[in-house]
Amino acid sequence: MPSFSKTILVASFSFLAAHVAAQTTSVEVPDESVEVKAADGSWLPDHVLFGGVSAHYGGASHNLNGENPGFGLMWTDREILAAGTVIKNVSFSVGVYKNSETWDNKDHYTTYVAAHYLPWKFLGGQAGVTVGLAHGYRLAFIVPIVAPTICWDYACVLVTPPFKDSAGAVSLQFRAPF
Repeated sequence: MPSFSKTILVASFSFLAAHVAAQTTSVEVPDESVEVKAADGSWLPDHVLFGGVSAHYGGASHNLNGENPGFGLMWTDREILAAGTVIKNVSFSVGVYKNSETWDNKDHYTTYVAAHYLPWKFLGGQAGVTVGLAHGYRLAFIVPIVAPTICWDYACVLVTPPFKDSAGAVSLQFRAPF
């Protein structure tokens, strides 16, 4: 992994850890359970995801498809209560999209699950980091996702660094609240 990518990853985790440490509130929890809740108490998703577009850099970035339609659901602005700590501004998403790789003259699709910690206001949106797991790439059966992220009501931008021999990407994901 190029040193620029390592720098992005280390900086993302450092900022995330520092912010969580500074913003968490201790709460007594009788058992060590984990609770996730929305401000309004709803368990329904509040955004639908439509895939998006991507531009690639580094690694094997040539001959990659930049059109990535898909479908997913997102639960935004949740709170996590775990081990006596409350963490706010967390979102979760699951979905599927046409990934950028084509081999054997076929399109390939990726399924994913991700958590988004977006505690900062930036350019009229919420900024932070996305961590998750994806399945459907040639690189590995399961690929880790760690990406600086900024989201608005109708779009999210993720910057995924190159990983091993694969290219990094700047992705624009379209979404709509409902």
